[in-house]
Amino acid sequence: MVSCDRLNPNADLPLERALLRQAQLGQEQLLGQLRLDPAPILHVRHIRVQSRRDLLIQEFPSYAVRGVYDLDVEFPQRTLTRQRQPFEVFLQPQAEGTTWRLARLDDTVNPPQWRTYLLSGGDYDAADFAGS
Repeated sequence: MVSCDRLNPNADLPLERALLRQAQLGQEQLLGQLRLDPAPILHVRHIRVQSRRDLLIQEFPSYAVRGVYDLDVEFPQRTLTRQRQPFEVFLQPQAEGTTWRLARLDDTVNPPQWRTYLLSGGDYDAADFAGS
């Protein structure tokens, strides 16, 4: 495992992909209700990390990263910009050291459980890890 102290948060951590995926997950329900077609395109810019800490998620080494970023939401006729959006993402490096997963705590189930999403370019696979 790579020590957190050696990581450069803007180069080594996949923050842009994690923030895009987190925003996509957050907007999926809203888009279904609004029936927007096509879905807006999201762009993450100006990521500023304010803190980073080590933690374990389901006994796997992980990182909690907090900061702010700018988000552009591109619709066919216009683009909305939301500046200095606060974020907290939970990231897990995979054992082979080449891929990462975004972790989110699902508290809609009892007991709450972590769900992770592969961060590899444009394709994402969800995997559930039930708590014991």
